[in-house]
Amino acid sequence: MAVNRSFADIMGEWDTLLRSEAARYSFRARRLRRALLLGFSLAASGCLSTGAPGGLPKSPGEAEAGLGSFSASLPAGASGGAAWSVTEGSPAACISGEHQFFFGVDLADPRQGAVLRLALDPLNGAAVRVFDPADPERRSLVVRPGDCRTFRYLLEPTGWRINDYRDFRLEMDLDCKTAGGATVRAALSAAHCH
Repeated sequence: MAVNRSFADIMGEWDTLLRSEAARYSFRARRLRRALLLGFSLAASGCLSTGAPGGLPKSPGEAEAGLGSFSASLPAGASGGAAWSVTEGSPAACISGEHQFFFGVDLADPRQGAVLRLALDPLNGAAVRVFDPADPERRSLVVRPGDCRTFRYLLEPTGWRINDYRDFRLEMDLDCKTAGGATVRAALSAAHCH
């Protein structure tokens, strides 16, 4: 018995089995044969896949449901500007930092106009920045592990590349308060950040 059989050999065996004398004139057998041939053909060509490989979102802009939430507050004058806060920030997407040439991820909430960024620097370590993309100079705060009671994160590559950008899995739990009174809290999780 051959171990390495080709798709054509397998289909030939099925065809022989289904073409037996009793099955030749049977309407049900012909329908079954056609259905099997169509099913095997579609499976072999990859037409039966459901979306992108591994259940990834179909496009980078597609929102991944249930990423979690974050909040931040910046007291007046802390960053040279007026007080600013984000309450119940709900990211619509998790985007790989490779789009902006850094190692980490951005979690953007377009409803509140805020971005939470986890950046990992090889010299200074991890940091989280929350900022307003419309005014990133004045409405921005950065926290590091020393500012936090809880600063836990897991950022690992999934092994996938989408449009030449690495895809990451993220888990993050933050509870931070700086000496200047700025606060950041987050509980976030994303299976795919690309």
